[in-house]
Amino acid sequence: MEDLKTGRAIARRYRNRRIGEFLKEIDLSDKKSTGITKILRTLKLNGSPPPEFETNDERDYLIVTIRQHEAFRTDGTISEGANEGVNEGANEGVNEGVNHQTQIIKVMEGMPNITVKQIAERIGVSITTIEREIRVMKKNDMIKFIGPKKSGYWEIMTIRQQKAFRTDETINEGISEGISEGRNEGRNRQNQIIKAMEEMPNITVKQIAEQIGVSITTIEREIRVMKKNDMIKFIGPKKSGYWEIIR
Repeated sequence: MEDLKTGRAIARRYRNRRIGEFLKEIDLSDKKSTGITKILRTLKLNGSPPPEFETNDERDYLIVTIRQHEAFRTDGTISEGANEGVNEGANEGVNEGVNHQTQIIKVMEGMPNITVKQIAERIGVSITTIEREIRVMKKNDMIKFIGPKKSGYWEIMTIRQQKAFRTDETINEGISEGISEGRNEGRNRQNQIIKAMEEMPNITVKQIAEQIGVSITTIEREIRVMKKNDMIKFIGPKKSGYWEIIR
């Protein structure tokens, strides 16, 4: 394990050696034992905590745990900085979309029989971007195409534009509500876990998951967060120990 932490990963026994060599030949994998080094280097550059490695004496398995960057979580929930970052990113995306839609409408008004390819060339974006924006605009009753594909024309539904152009406000509200709900859900789940542990200190992860009605993976994730934030700790051997509530 100490070798892995420093990037010295040497595989003494290979599984599927031929498959590994074949993937390397067609450029779908790098040299042997280079993945750990890349993980260490990338996490260090990102300012993230180092990875945690777990295996057994037989080396039958290898579990790599990558902890979340502190900028995203403080007390086990999304931090204010991350919240602001999501909202800012959403704002920029919506504003860019509205700007594209305004340009598309202007182009269609000047040339009703214009093609998607011609719109993309005029605005200076990809055809895929124009097709995506047009789908949104059609859905919001902002535009519609009249007649056959080759000889038809675009009709601007100006009455609906104000309603459709308010989507940036709606999206921001939805994102804020979603983050708030996610934060509350995480806290509620942690409170349920603490209550279960208080009632039955030697309760297992499986029993907690069944009692709360979520997956074992979800409980394991919450317990890792709670341990990291010094909310709980496990005392004694795995089979006969018990949970202690710290908070």
